[in-house]
Amino acid sequence: MMPENIIALESLRLEAQICFETKKGQPTLLPCDSELYPAVKIECFKALNDYKQGDTIEVDVVAMQSSNGQSYFYSY
Repeated sequence: MMPENIIALESLRLEAQICFETKKGQPTLLPCDSELYPAVKIECFKALNDYKQGDTIEVDVVAMQSSNGQSYFYSY
């Protein structure tokens, strides 16, 4: 099976909200369903500069885990 197919099988489609992260000075994404995904950030490949804070978009994500053990979603 090709790697693209594996990613497609494990991906989720989520509704996410555009937020503004002060430390980085750039927009970020958080899942809208904070009860289901509390404190899980979304690392996004897309440029989010055209969106306003509070806008919601649908993104395809894959669950990931960083080297320090923290879970996050990666949007491709």
